[in-house]
Amino acid sequence: LMRQGDNLLLILRGINHNQGQSPEEMVALRIFINPQLILTSRGRPLLSEQDVYARLQDSHGPTNAADWLIEMCDALTDRAGEFVDNLHEDILTLEEVVLEQGNISDNDLNLGRIRKQLIIIRRYLSPQRDLIARLASEKIDWLDDNHRRRLQDIAERLRRWLDDLDVGVARTTLLADEINNMMTQASTGGLIKYLSWH
Repeated sequence: LMRQGDNLLLILRGINHNQGQSPEEMVALRIFINPQLILTSRGRPLLSEQDVYARLQDSHGPTNAADWLIEMCDALTDRAGEFVDNLHEDILTLEEVVLEQGNISDNDLNLGRIRKQLIIIRRYLSPQRDLIARLASEKIDWLDDNHRRRLQDIAERLRRWLDDLDVGVARTTLLADEINNMMTQASTGGLIKYLSWH
């Protein structure tokens, strides 16, 4: 986030929903904004941006630059939250398969993918939370108290998603340990059977 008078330059990131690409390879959205002008730039399509523009086309969207900025931050946060929820569902499914059914075939690969996504998403969302919290505290003339409250709410939601990501990393660590223990026990059992035959 950079500020010069009424002009803001900020870079936000959104979940990558583009086909054939990894969601954790987040799309950078560069924004130059002041009360009279909004310029955005991105290298790939971004669903969060499309969400805001769809509301504009339906005449239900923001009516000024400040509202647009809030709605964009909100849309990015909603999409991130959906992705974090989906990761937790994936972890629950793995826990059921591994811990309850004892099936570890190929699940360590899925676990590695989920763990990687958790860590990378957290690395991007943490500074984004700080940016939005800072934006809420900046004395910008064209952001009123209602805008600041909404930004604080968005920052708080991002903090909760970050907490959920930390929990997800801890759960995947425990699950990886359990898979390693099961694989060790399986190989030890195989060795004992081999020795008993010879």
